[in-house]
Amino acid sequence: MNNCGGGAQDATVELLAAGDVAQCSAAPISPLSSTAQLTALQAESETLKHLPILAIGDLAYYSGTADEFSRCYDPTWGRLKSRTYPVPGNHEYGTPNAQGYKDYFGSQATPAGKTYYSFNLGAWHIVALDSNIDMSSQSPQAQWLRKDLEKYKNKPCTLAYWHHPRFASAIAHSSNPVSQPVWEVLNEYHADIVLAGHNHHYERFEPLDSAGQINPNGITSFVVGTGGASLYRFGAPTLGSLVRLDSDYGFLKLTLKPESYRWEFLSSQLTAPIDSGERTCRSRS
Repeated sequence: MNNCGGGAQDATVELLAAGDVAQCSAAPISPLSSTAQLTALQAESETLKHLPILAIGDLAYYSGTADEFSRCYDPTWGRLKSRTYPVPGNHEYGTPNAQGYKDYFGSQATPAGKTYYSFNLGAWHIVALDSNIDMSSQSPQAQWLRKDLEKYKNKPCTLAYWHHPRFASAIAHSSNPVSQPVWEVLNEYHADIVLAGHNHHYERFEPLDSAGQINPNGITSFVVGTGGASLYRFGAPTLGSLVRLDSDYGFLKLTLKPESYRWEFLSSQLTAPIDSGERTCRSRS
C-alpha cells in the first residue's frame, strides 16, 4: 500500500472505517480481545474482505506499546493490515513519539514521513490527520492540509479522518475544539465527510458549517469508535446529532461514488445496516 491510492476517476469504491480497537490486559499473556476479534472477522466476511479500512486511532490499548500491538492488535485487526490506512489516537502516544504504532505499521503510518498523509480512491481525495499533534492554523499540519487540498481541489469529493471528534455527544469525551482550525480549512475547501473515533460508539451528525451550525452545504461527520474497545454511553445530544448507537460494535461502510456517497453502519451482530443514507457531494462553486 502507498499514499498514492488508486482507482479510476469515475470508479465507485467502497471502504470500511472504525477506531478504538484492541484492549490488552495487564497480564503477561493476554487473551485476544474478543470484541476486536469480532470486528476483524466481520471485515473478513465474503462481502467485505477486499475493502480498504480506515483505522481511526486508539488501536492498541492501553499505551500503544510494541507488546500491545503484538499481543492484542496483531492477532485480530493485524490480519487486515495490508489494506489498512491508520491514524494514531491518544493511546498510541502513551508510548513516546507513538513509536510502537510507527514501528508496527512502518511506512503505512508515515508514508510521507509524517503521521498525516493523503491518498486518492476513485473520484475521492482522502486525508488522514493526527489530532494528537498541533492542529492550530499556523501549524505544519494545518499548512500542509491547505496545500494538499489546493493541489487536489479538482477532485469532486473529499473525506478526512482523525481520532478526536470535533463534535460529539458522549459522557466520556465531549466535542473537542483541537481540530477547529482544520475543520475550518476543510469547510473552506468544501470537504464532504469527516470521520473520528475516541468515543466508543457510533454517532452521525447533520451537515455542519465552519461554526458548527446546521447547514445543508456543510460537512457530514461521523464518530465511529466501534472497533472493539469497551463501549461508552451518550450524554446530552450535541447540536446536529441525528443518530446515536451505543449497544454494538461494527464498521461504517462508505460507498464513494463520483459525485455522491452512501453510508451504512454495519453492526457486528446484525446483517441489516442499522443506519444508512445517501448524500450528494457538496457544491465546489
